[in-house]
Amino acid sequence: MRLTRLEYGTLIFLASSPNRVFTQSHIFEAVWSMESNSCHSSVTNMIYNLRKKIEPDSKNPTYLKTVSGIGYKFSPDSAG
Repeated sequence: MRLTRLEYGTLIFLASSPNRVFTQSHIFEAVWSMESNSCHSSVTNMIYNLRKKIEPDSKNPTYLKTVSGIGYKFSPDSAG
């Protein structure tokens, strides 16, 4: 599977702390290395693209979980 540099960076960032929830701002600042008002849409689009590439069913994610009202986490197992 091919990942862009930002997709790879996002996946590595989330996977480096399994089951830890990160806000969109935190993910954006860590991966893009800057602050921006567009961070929320950038992170949302990145998670969407990653799910299409790595999830068995991108509409029912196993690995890249949304934590409502907070952000995202990487769950290495389906129990997450």
